[in-house]
Amino acid sequence: MGKILVIGLDGATFDLIGPWIKEGKLPNLRSMQDDGTMSTLNSTPFPSSGPAWVSSVTGVNPGKHGIFGFGLRDKQSNYRLQLANSTSIEAKTLPLLLTEYGKFSGLMNMPLSYPPYKINGSIISGMLTPTEAETYTFPPGLQHELLKDIPDYVTEVSPFDFDLNNTEGKVLYVEELLKSIRVRTSAAKLLMDQSNWDFFMVVFSELDRIQHKFWAEMDESHRFNKEKDKSLSSTIIDAYQELDKAIGILIDDLPPETQILIISDHGFGACEEIFYLNRFLEERGFLKLKKGKYFQIPKALKDIAKRIPGTRKLYKRLKSEQELELCKHRRDSDPRNESKKIMQWVSDEMIDWSRSRAFADQYGLRINMKGREPEGIVDKKLEANKLIDDLIGELNQLKFPHNNKLVFTDIKLSRAVYHGPFVERAPDLITYMDVGEPHPAYNVKTLFGDSFSTTGAHKKEGIFIAWGKGIKNGECLESANIADITPTICYTLGIPLTPEMDGKVLDIFEGGLDSCKIDERGGTSMRKERAQEIYRVDQESEIKKRLKDLGYID
Repeated sequence: MGKILVIGLDGATFDLIGPWIKEGKLPNLRSMQDDGTMSTLNSTPFPSSGPAWVSSVTGVNPGKHGIFGFGLRDKQSNYRLQLANSTSIEAKTLPLLLTEYGKFSGLMNMPLSYPPYKINGSIISGMLTPTEAETYTFPPGLQHELLKDIPDYVTEVSPFDFDLNNTEGKVLYVEELLKSIRVRTSAAKLLMDQSNWDFFMVVFSELDRIQHKFWAEMDESHRFNKEKDKSLSSTIIDAYQELDKAIGILIDDLPPETQILIISDHGFGACEEIFYLNRFLEERGFLKLKKGKYFQIPKALKDIAKRIPGTRKLYKRLKSEQELELCKHRRDSDPRNESKKIMQWVSDEMIDWSRSRAFADQYGLRINMKGREPEGIVDKKLEANKLIDDLIGELNQLKFPHNNKLVFTDIKLSRAVYHGPFVERAPDLITYMDVGEPHPAYNVKTLFGDSFSTTGAHKKEGIFIAWGKGIKNGECLESANIADITPTICYTLGIPLTPEMDGKVLDIFEGGLDSCKIDERGGTSMRKERAQEIYRVDQESEIKKRLKDLGYID
């Protein structure tokens, strides 16, 4: 039986790889593409790293693994989101499945793998690992060995160590990210050489970080290109070339039976505008804020101020203090404020739920449904469908002010794209913008905001390249889905797919597929363990800062 090495390039896109391969700038990717099988890789319906990477290692859709983003609905209040972690994943990851069959796995830098869990193999956790985490490896002793051999290893390069308001700070940040690619490559190579693994997967998150920050510098057609520093225009190609070198190092001297998969969780493209969904809902009457309830100056005082000399200044001072207090309250309840609870996108203090029919979180629009939300008012049978139709109708008419193009290029019902026991955690409507990003902030004055600091955004189509012994040569699949990765690996390693797997075995193998093996189903993908809250308040705050800087929150 062979081995499988998966190299994850977070946010990689053929839109860039294709032209650069033709120009000879990515020799290792070119060789693998020419001598292997390639395809675009469709992400999860909401193309975010959290649900997409989890689908890649479970083979199920988010309705079954329960991850729709980096937040989970708060058990105490369905209006709030808490930070997710590895225990939040309701389906077994591939290393857990392989452990049941005695296979040895290595998992490195996978988002939502913290806290690391017990497998037959090793884990170095990835995105959402607290900077000061006591243990981010399994087995725990691996952390000491790793840092002894590779002292520069970090799970995430913190943007807060750099002044990104000037060119010097940006250059230093990019240099540190490129260094992180090299260090992670060395760490992965070390682990691969130390064990007789069956499955090994490493995710490089650095590309995603660079594309979020520096897309406009590279893209001459971008709305903000002319305002950006031209000295940073090669930043993204530098990252791709560094990753191409990493691929060459990782595939060198592998056992001849090894098959390699190069995948990304989503693609990437321009982000030129932010659309504030909750502001839209408020303007159209779907969402009601408790305006003025907290800090009202009595009407009698207003009347006195108009009639009695000397009281006007007092009134103005009180009004000024009122406005300051209101601003402070809005700031404190603003999801962008770092001191508040992680992912508190919707403040139950600021919203009048008794009159609000819909609200937005980071992942889409949600109906304030009776029996589902704590203060739901919309009847699921009598009102919900019409409300959803009304929302879709109004969203489909919106256009960008700067180019008059449609804001939303795709709006999907969650029940049409998700299925499984955890669909209720999803938003009811998933919105998608080609050159922008929807945002749930509600205390803004306009529908639109520019995306000057985060000029790149996730797109639906990632990459898939398979290469190695037994892989078809020079083939291009019509399409593939992120959930197809785990079933394809199970097939290769000779273990049955589970009944719950949504993905299919990709037709990438010489000699075709064995239908008997594909039809054989065994075991289960579903976990029995329940989710745990594992982050301290300071850890949540620190991780939120990182997510904010990456553009996942604002």
